[in-house]
Amino acid sequence: MAGDIRDRTADALIALIPLYYKNVMRHRHAITGVQIAQIHTLGVLMKYKSMPMSEIGSSLYISRPYMTRLAD
Repeated sequence: MAGDIRDRTADALIALIPLYYKNVMRHRHAITGVQIAQIHTLGVLMKYKSMPMSEIGSSLYISRPYMTRLAD
């Protein structure tokens, strides 16, 4: 019984993810002017402290020209 409730709760929470992104995450970035790629780049730098731009771009599948724009 407890497992059934846990499964239904997990399913309900997973179903809310798109709604959360649409109403919270998307607007938060629009307000601050920060692009999602910038946030991912900062996350990589927080984890590894220092990396060449080409490695950051490769790990995030970002082209070199766009990576330069993000760094600027």
